[in-house]
Amino acid sequence: MDDIKRMTLTLARIFGLNYPRFFPLDIKTPDIDRMLNAAAILEPVEGFAGFNRHILAYSKESFGNHLFTAKTALWLSKQGMEVEFEPEIEGQPSKPDLKCTTEGGEVVFVECKRVMTDKFFDLEQKQELADLIYEKLPTCDQLNFYLLHENAADKVRQLVPDKNFATLIFAAGMKGDETDVKVEGEFNVRVIRKPPIIGGEEDFLTVTMVGWLEDVETGVRLPGYTFMRGGRSIAIHGPPPSYRKIFEKNRRRSRKQSAPGFSFITFIHDGDILGNPADHDRYLKEVWLTKEYPEFSGVALLGFYDLAGQGERAQFRFLPNPEATHPLPDGFFTEQETNFKDWEVER
Repeated sequence: MDDIKRMTLTLARIFGLNYPRFFPLDIKTPDIDRMLNAAAILEPVEGFAGFNRHILAYSKESFGNHLFTAKTALWLSKQGMEVEFEPEIEGQPSKPDLKCTTEGGEVVFVECKRVMTDKFFDLEQKQELADLIYEKLPTCDQLNFYLLHENAADKVRQLVPDKNFATLIFAAGMKGDETDVKVEGEFNVRVIRKPPIIGGEEDFLTVTMVGWLEDVETGVRLPGYTFMRGGRSIAIHGPPPSYRKIFEKNRRRSRKQSAPGFSFITFIHDGDILGNPADHDRYLKEVWLTKEYPEFSGVALLGFYDLAGQGERAQFRFLPNPEATHPLPDGFFTEQETNFKDWEVER
């Protein structure tokens, strides 16, 4: 209760009369984590120059976007830089989100971007597929379907009712604890052996869980759902979404926020980047980070993840533009890539 009281006072001080626009006055359990998270990010950067200008830009629709900017500012300050929000640039009406000044007095401007990923999860289509699988493949084993391309769902609809395919799935459940069934170029199914289900369907919870899975070898992230019903579990993830149009929109918008005469970076929230990282890198290196767009010093991917027992850690990767008019100062980033190490949000 002391933590909740301190958190509430912190947010009330920061947002003032706008507090009720973003947070409930009657706090319930689901609100607490969100409010604790916001307070933990904003309180450490409250003393940064331009913080009040930053807070005035918050709205219900853009709250998460601005919170990512604040979190990026906190991360950059941990790199040893002085950070200013919403810096004024003479003669330029549009401005980047952050101004970073190194210990040597060198200035780099930063624009922060998030991607809305809701459209990639398509609950209605995946629920329809799960219902078909539940009906046509009556096994107690867990079935995880991984769609490989946009039209793979059609192939699932075609094969799942086929008795020969059902035989393959049932046989896979007999082979071992985890067995993969692959329909080349279309989709894969991982069959995870489970014990017999005892009881009626009504004896079990019906649950829908949303999230994305990451292949530890390739880094490919597949959005999807896990459906639990009648004691059974059916997961459907994929296909890996294309980000080309999204990156093009971010590039156009970021270009308008660039600061002529200075180094300039676009930071993108890594947690929003689903799909195949090899495809993303190819676009960034071959289209964005080129001589056509010399105002960009580079693109940074920054994400924050809760690791069990380790607190929240940052994952960071920077892709420089070899054709930049103003490259980053030497040593601006101590590392060009980090993997959940060296930095932890103070709570």
